[in-house]
Amino acid sequence: MMNCPVCGNPTNPSRSTCEFCNEPLGKRPAKSKNKPLLRTINIKENLPTATEARERMRKEIQSARQAKIRVIKLIHGYGSSGKGGVLRQKLRHSLRKMEKAGEVEHVMIGEEFHLESEDGRFFLKRYPELTSDSDYNHNNPGITLIALS
Repeated sequence: MMNCPVCGNPTNPSRSTCEFCNEPLGKRPAKSKNKPLLRTINIKENLPTATEARERMRKEIQSARQAKIRVIKLIHGYGSSGKGGVLRQKLRHSLRKMEKAGEVEHVMIGEEFHLESEDGRFFLKRYPELTSDSDYNHNNPGITLIALS
């Protein structure tokens, strides 16, 4: 495995493009102080318990911070009941606590990932390239974005 030079996610080096951001693997990110380094983390993979997911999320946040990643897109899913899953609720609750404690800079739920929301404006002002993300303007309750300080 290697890390994509654009989004920072681990990807198979035999591929010509990154499986997360679809950028060519030979491409280097443009130098820009506002360009985010986005990492997508599929926390619901392998169906973890809420405790396991919370522990993995904390490790992934620490790893992203060490790699100088600025934004994490956390995929926790919405839940199969149609009412919002346990992972979604527990992880978002933990993230809000982390935000209040200053462990992460800002948290935005997927439903607010648009320019009309205050959270959306916060992220898009700092990282305008996020408008090209596949979840932008799609009211996705299965994701949460995290800005790292």
